[in-house]
Amino acid sequence: MQKIETISAFQWADIYKMRQSIYNLCASPTNHHLAEKAVEALYKNARKPKPKVVFCKSPIEGLLLVNRLKSVNPWKNLGLNLWANLSSNLRANLWANLWANLSDNLWANLRANLRANLCESFSLYYCKSLLGYFLGGQIAGAKLDENKFEKYKLIAENLDWIFPYENICIVCDRPTKIGWHDAGGIHCEDGPAVEYADGYKVWALEGYLVPEQVVMSPETQTLEDIHNEENEEIRRIRINRFGWSRYITESSGEVLDVAMPRYGGMESLIKTSMGAVLCTYDPSTGRPYSLEVPPELKTCEQAQRYLLAPEVAFGRHGVDVKKIETYPLIRA
Repeated sequence: MQKIETISAFQWADIYKMRQSIYNLCASPTNHHLAEKAVEALYKNARKPKPKVVFCKSPIEGLLLVNRLKSVNPWKNLGLNLWANLSSNLRANLWANLWANLSDNLWANLRANLRANLCESFSLYYCKSLLGYFLGGQIAGAKLDENKFEKYKLIAENLDWIFPYENICIVCDRPTKIGWHDAGGIHCEDGPAVEYADGYKVWALEGYLVPEQVVMSPETQTLEDIHNEENEEIRRIRINRFGWSRYITESSGEVLDVAMPRYGGMESLIKTSMGAVLCTYDPSTGRPYSLEVPPELKTCEQAQRYLLAPEVAFGRHGVDVKKIETYPLIRA
């Protein structure tokens, strides 16, 4: 069978509309009747009897309910958690259909378009993320197993976060609010990015989960808070909210070197009370980054080379600067 190689402008337009409809679905009220049918289809696919369905207002309420039911008869025995294998066969079949119909290049384009806007959004919406792939492939002309796809669509459209056990399935209602970033991912700069009916909130910026403090009172962060953040993206967000000039000033920053890479812009190596930081940015997105490097480094070029292979740089007595000079540059 010849694979589909291209998508027309009209098909892309339909894919964008489909993507927006999934966004809108994420915060629409839960239809309990359809959700129960979706649970039944999910369990039937796993060859399990229909469980008792209990609805809760948020994931945290669902977790508390699970713990409560485990401790009180007659719900003491909930049975095994089925999350790992409930829909694996259904999903695998649809993936096979999609691979069989789309060329590698077209699949990569579709994945890049949908991944940036759906899969990196809210982790609770895993099934909806995959639904975007299947619907996008279908718009492109891929032939899916209609029976299995309709079952998967029912599940993806009506179930978000569930606690599936053999005897009972706890289904969380959708949130009452979700904020989105223009580039994809949950985001809100002046409040919770996600909020449920019972008051449970999720704080996020640019698709990354962050503490409430970073959103509502970023000025109260300390240098220790920032430097202890292991995730580079979240550390970048923390500094952006804290203020770069304040960050450099309060960390007793001393500019050791300034460079202007050939791709444009400027980067600097700054010595702080906490060590050394290469202040640079991603040329493809324009986002600034602060990347920690050993204090022995004196130039932006050394810092770039070090970041490419830090495990090679350390010897018995710390950083071997001469060895670093032999590394290729990350960006010339």
